[in-house]
Amino acid sequence: MIPLQVLVADDEPVSRTVVGAMLKKAGYPVIFAPDGEKAWEKLDSDDPPAIALLDWEMPGLQGPEVVQKIRSR
Repeated sequence: MIPLQVLVADDEPVSRTVVGAMLKKAGYPVIFAPDGEKAWEKLDSDDPPAIALLDWEMPGLQGPEVVQKIRSR
């Protein structure tokens, strides 16, 4: 079984790195976004990640705003 791809969106590089390292160690393929706009671009793509871990406050779109866009789609 292929593990689900995870998006880690956080404007803090250290947080992205730590969370990403834990997920990779658990066997998940991980992609990163430094802000809400980039996160939404990845989630709105033809092949979006199955799971998204979003920071609450980010530049551009906030985490809850990204969730609202996902739900409205």
